[in-house]
Amino acid sequence: MRTAERKRTRLTLAEPRSLLDAPLVQRKLLELRRMDPDLRFFGASKHHYQLAPVIDEAQVQEFERRAGVILPEDYRRFVTRVGNGGAGPGEGLLPLGYIEGPGNTLETWSDSGFFGAPAFPFPHRASWNFRPERLRPPALGVGSEAEEAWHDSLEATYWTPRIVDGAIPIAHHGFGLRSFLVVTGPERGTVWLDARSDWRGLHPEHDATGAHLTFARWYRRWLHQALADAGRRLAQL
Repeated sequence: MRTAERKRTRLTLAEPRSLLDAPLVQRKLLELRRMDPDLRFFGASKHHYQLAPVIDEAQVQEFERRAGVILPEDYRRFVTRVGNGGAGPGEGLLPLGYIEGPGNTLETWSDSGFFGAPAFPFPHRASWNFRPERLRPPALGVGSEAEEAWHDSLEATYWTPRIVDGAIPIAHHGFGLRSFLVVTGPERGTVWLDARSDWRGLHPEHDATGAHLTFARWYRRWLHQALADAGRRLAQL
C-alpha cells in the first residue's frame, strides 16, 4: 500500500469521539421527530426516531468472546453510550447480535444460517457481484426442472455465508437489504450494503472522495441527510 493510501486509511478509521456523542445524536433525533411528527418518512414508522437502551461493557465482551472478534471502537462506543439499535439508516439499526424477524420481531442472527463467521477475514475490498451473465437464466423453459435447478444452484452460491465472513449485520432496509459492519480483515471498521436480495451484490458505503465510511461517519451522514430531506419536504408543503 502506498504512503498516501496508508495515511487516508488511518485518518478515515481514527474517528474523533465527538462524532457521535449521545447528546448530539439525541438533539438531531428530537429535531427529526419535530419535523416528522406523523412518521411519514421512510423507516420512521419502524424506529420512531428513538434509540434502544444501551448495553453494558460486559454484554459487549460476551458477544466478542462468542464471536471471536473485537468490535470497532466507534461502534462499541455507540452501543454502550448512545443506543443499541433503533433510529438509523433504512428501517433502523439492529441490536448487537440480532436481525429483524417476522412481524417486527428480532431473532439471533447467528442461528439464522445466513451469515458467515465474524472471526474470518472479510473477503472484499471493493464492490462485489456475480457477472451479469451468471445472474441471467439460460434459455430454459419457464418453470422447467432445468430452470429450477439453475435457480437453486445460483442461490446456493450467491447466498453462501462465506460471502459475508468477517462482518456483522447492523441495520436493515426492508426487502432483505441490510448494512454490515466489517469486524475482521483489511476493511475492518467500514460499513457495507448487502443488496443481494436485489441481485446487486455488496458495496462499501463511501464519501464523495471514494473513502470507505466507518460506522460513525456512516451514521452521521444519515443524520445529516435525514434532516436535509425533512427540510426540503417541509419547504414543499
